[in-house]
Amino acid sequence: MLKLKLLISLTLLSISLFANETVEEQLLDCENSYLACSIKCEETENIDISKCVAKCESLYYQCESEVKNKSEENEDNLKERNDEK
Repeated sequence: MLKLKLLISLTLLSISLFANETVEEQLLDCENSYLACSIKCEETENIDISKCVAKCESLYYQCESEVKNKSEENEDNLKERNDEK
């Protein structure tokens, strides 16, 4: 269980390190994190795999949502700057 908590923490940390990447790269990172998490679920013994994978899916959707929200915020900021000129 400690390994799973560590993996989830690392996944959340990776979400915050997207600073200069494109949206597509960020979404790919979300997918890769999901795959790594679900593989870890399958490799870890004595856990409910379906619950573990459900947590991975939840993290994926959280990551995807954050990427899209950041992208929208950046677009809005660019529009505001262009409107000021």
